[in-house]
Amino acid sequence: CLFILLVVCSISIGYTAFGSDTSISNIVADVRIASDIRITGVSMYSSSNGGVNNIEYDVDSVLGNINLKGFNSTVTLQVSITNFGNEEMGLWDITGIPDNLYRSISGYELKTKLCDSSGSCSLGSITSFYITIGYDSYDAVTKDHDIKLDFEFRKMHQVTYTGITNNGYPTSVIDGGDLIFTATSNIPSKIVAFTSTGERYNYDDYSYVNNKFTFYEVTGDVNLKYQSKTVLITSAEGRHFKEADYIDKIKSVEFVNYVDEIAVKNALKSYDLSSAQDKSIIAWIDSNYKLWIGSDWLMSGYILNEYFHNMSAVESITFNNIDTSSAYTMYRMFYGCSSLKTLDLSMFNTVNVNSMHGLFMGCTSLTSINFGNFKTAKVTTFLAMFKNCSSLTNLDLSSFDTSKSTVFQEMFANATSLTNIYLSNFDTSKGTSFMGMFMYCSSLKNIDLSHFSTASATDISVMFRGCHSLEEVDVSHFVTSSVTRMEYLFAECRTITELDLSNFDTSGVTRMEYMFYDARSLEEVDLSSFNTMNVTNMKHMFHDAFEITYLDLSHFDTSKVIEMASMFQNARALYYLDLDGFDTSKVTRMDYMFAGATSIDQLELQSFDTSSLVNANYMFNGASELSKILVSNSWVISSECKTSNMFLNSGVSKVTYV
Repeated sequence: CLFILLVVCSISIGYTAFGSDTSISNIVADVRIASDIRITGVSMYSSSNGGVNNIEYDVDSVLGNINLKGFNSTVTLQVSITNFGNEEMGLWDITGIPDNLYRSISGYELKTKLCDSSGSCSLGSITSFYITIGYDSYDAVTKDHDIKLDFEFRKMHQVTYTGITNNGYPTSVIDGGDLIFTATSNIPSKIVAFTSTGERYNYDDYSYVNNKFTFYEVTGDVNLKYQSKTVLITSAEGRHFKEADYIDKIKSVEFVNYVDEIAVKNALKSYDLSSAQDKSIIAWIDSNYKLWIGSDWLMSGYILNEYFHNMSAVESITFNNIDTSSAYTMYRMFYGCSSLKTLDLSMFNTVNVNSMHGLFMGCTSLTSINFGNFKTAKVTTFLAMFKNCSSLTNLDLSSFDTSKSTVFQEMFANATSLTNIYLSNFDTSKGTSFMGMFMYCSSLKNIDLSHFSTASATDISVMFRGCHSLEEVDVSHFVTSSVTRMEYLFAECRTITELDLSNFDTSGVTRMEYMFYDARSLEEVDLSSFNTMNVTNMKHMFHDAFEITYLDLSHFDTSKVIEMASMFQNARALYYLDLDGFDTSKVTRMDYMFAGATSIDQLELQSFDTSSLVNANYMFNGASELSKILVSNSWVISSECKTSNMFLNSGVSKVTYV
């Protein structure tokens, strides 16, 4: 009998033989296996015109007969589950119900943890709930129904959150189940799952729709991480993809929101581009010389200086998964990307950028740029931003806020194909340097600068040099009281016929060389307000100004001028030239000064003091109509002064003292 009793005890508690209404409680064990969960109690709880016969249970099933006498009959069983192990478990499903019956569960939600009333979920915890069985389709003949309900237990995995405030989100998920929660606080869309040991979780599929997150088929503990951004290393820090082996081979670049571990393994080269060197951003170059820059997190760059500098083979750059809102400088970011054809920067947030110096400089194949909602309110320098962008034909910068900018130097220099440029909202009131701003925009016919303010400008030299097609430009409103440099200002403006500079204050200007050089169609220029008291250089000032006929420069103060070489060279239509009052006592060079001025018949140079002159070569060469040159006794040419061919091919062979 004792032997039989021991066997029965073993069957009731330790093994999976069927028992009836067994109650097990207060189980404590020093050592338990990790997973050990069982049905430990089944009993009739209530009925409605129904009953049960011979209900038994095993570790994971319930077997018996249920009598349902009418179409609305039900039987409710109370089931107890005991977890003997140290792992938290859940009930995935209860199957085996006959097709014409239904079962419903109350007191427990499938696929959640099995816990007792105290909150304990393992090592002896007992969970009780109710199963109600009734007709799904009524069988008027068969009243007794044999059932075998199969219970599928699965492990529960812990869910933790990093960087996410837990507002009642699930803290566990059953093995193979979906982790679903709806965000109740401002959680960004980029959430990535990692294992509890910090490795990337072994699934990639998840969705985030209408603030609802779904992670599919969880198979282990999950740590859901959100990091607002991970910072890109700057081009000047550490190892970078611009090393000499690949800088001129990379053909395309794409930013992506993942890291392809297999692709990285097979890559020609890979790099950790995270500023923290924690591999949160990985770049890799594939066999087609495409550079991928990937991260699970939203990438951010604070210093984007020269990021793609001199990547001469790159034809396209696709910006996904990059946040530029923290970037404060984009100095020469695309400098030298000479194969780049188009750029879509619509996702760029430039609200904090203060420097766009050379941003697209040298992008000689670039034909279009989508600026999107470019913000430039904090930019202080646009120096050479589009310099050498020789394929750009149209630029609409009407949305640019330039109110903080002090430097517009060479902004569009050498954009030789540019035919249209819209600058209607440009605020240049703080601009100090406009040097070369439109230099060699040789296809540009018109520029509307009516709203330009130059009140703070100190340098407008070379501003329009080489604008060969420019037909007119209104600078009559320019305030130049602080300007010190005007050299080459209208040089090579070959189609402009008239310039009104009557409002120019040039009292601070020190350099005027080449100012109207090769302005070959210029017929009229108003210089009546020019104060040249501080000018030191006037060489080539009107050189090749073919169509100017009249110049009254008698008010010019040239007391500080050192150079006048080629000043009127080839001004071939010039027949009236008043230089009365010119102080040339400091001038060292007058070579070619009047060479080729073929319409002048008389020069009155009585004010000329040539005591400092060292070069007078070809001074009057080719002035074929010249019949008289009047000078005073201040015209003294020293023996050291070069005078080679001084009067060659001119109408005179010497000066006349009066």
